[in-house]
Amino acid sequence: MGRIYLHSSMSDSRQWRALHNDFDGVLHDFYGYGEAPPAPPGPFSFAVEAARIPLNTAMTLIGHSYGAATSLHLASLHSQQTKLLCLYEPVAFWLLPEESTERQEAETLARRMAGVDAATAARTFVNYWSGEGAFESLPARSQQKLASQAPKVMKDFEALIGEQSDPSNITAPMLLMVGKHSPASSRAVAFELARRLPQAELVEVEAGHMGPIQAPDKVLPVMADFLRRYG
Repeated sequence: MGRIYLHSSMSDSRQWRALHNDFDGVLHDFYGYGEAPPAPPGPFSFAVEAARIPLNTAMTLIGHSYGAATSLHLASLHSQQTKLLCLYEPVAFWLLPEESTERQEAETLARRMAGVDAATAARTFVNYWSGEGAFESLPARSQQKLASQAPKVMKDFEALIGEQSDPSNITAPMLLMVGKHSPASSRAVAFELARRLPQAELVEVEAGHMGPIQAPDKVLPVMADFLRRYG
């Protein structure tokens, strides 16, 4: 059916297995996560990331956070091949004005991660998106795994902040979900996208930024309903 599932940073394609059970498609792992190889050295961008994604001529893009932002990149470049977008809080910070407090908040997060060791960077990242104490509440093994992914998160930020694609040419139907308890930066992106794309169906749910993983009962039924309606 042309569905491509794209996960968030510090996650992998397994986060989508419950939805994938009813709506089959490609479960893709980004560089540095899941079964994927490490990211190549040198400058990083969505063009580098997307080179591994198996595109098709009638794509339904299902994404969360970094994966949702990647979906916007793909859809803006391949609008005629994009049939449908089902997105939860794309962190497309490049769409926010440079002087906005929300974009500055996101860029400050990236800078805070850049100047510390991997464990501290992972703690900073997880606690920003999931709330203070979230990282500390995890088992040591999980903390170590997340710390090992911190260098790739920095590349993810490099792609997000350096991106310049314009989603205004996207005409495909879009579900745009946003958590009521998410940080201001990701909520601002969702509302900016809804302003730019009149076809976007904006739905707020009782969840935070990690809703697809931490509150699947609030998020996945809405996505499933959208996918059933549009095929």
